Amino acid sequence: MEKYSIYSERFKRGIRISAVIAAIILITSNVFRITKIDNSIYGLNHVYDNFAFFINTVCVFLCILLAFFPVKIGLITLTSFLYSFLCCFEYMNPMSTGMFFICITSLYARGIKSKNTKLQISLIVLVYFLLSLISLRFGVRKFLVELVFRMATSLVMIITYIFVIFYINNLENQKNDKRLNLAEYEGLDARDAKILTRIQQHIKYDAIAPEVYLGVGALKNRLKCVYTILEVGDKHGFLNRYEEFEIVYDEGKVKG
Repeated sequence: MEKYSIYSERFKRGIRISAVIAAIILITSNVFRITKIDNSIYGLNHVYDNFAFFINTVCVFLCILLAFFPVKIGLITLTSFLYSFLCCFEYMNPMSTGMFFICITSLYARGIKSKNTKLQISLIVLVYFLLSLISLRFGVRKFLVELVFRMATSLVMIITYIFVIFYINNLENQKNDKRLNLAEYEGLDARDAKILTRIQQHIKYDAIAPEVYLGVGALKNRLKCVYTILEVGDKHGFLNRYEEFEIVYDEGKVKG
């Protein structure tokens, strides 16, 4: 089993707990804004307070959805982007950069891939810069100061991310095994190996179904079970983890 998959039960439990904690924090923040418990933080202006209250409320709703559907990693992407956007309206708020970083990394963890990597990076940098422009509301001088601050914070996060990725890649290289044996998973069979191999080839469901003597609806239902057993969440999660693997069903190679 893939113990450290983002779709494993352990990680889904962690996502649920994090979503509940985030919702509590956001609700508390809204209570502070309503009661004006600290005007030095939450009393910037009436319009901003109303705007922040609205964004926080939307984020609370998304966190509640995430607590019930932790496989929907896209909810993390949307929530973190909205909160990053909100924090841009507060001078020198490090949460803006942090939440934007979570937004981008959750996209890639979700399995978003593209052949045009340069275009992806360009779009990310462009959106990041556009968010930074919101700081102009504080004046050019403060904008420049915050821009340097955001770049420094981003650099720290990127370096940390690179070290983590290198560590993970080293572990993967040590395994050096690009073979997924479905016989090691209870509830899977040789037909599932054939289906997943066709999924790797990006064949459409209506073309796969006749090959395995299933209707399209039955095929989709079976794939949901398979993805759950493999702890990859859905098709995107499966391709992100196993796209380059050889899919087999070999009972003779099952580890005792």
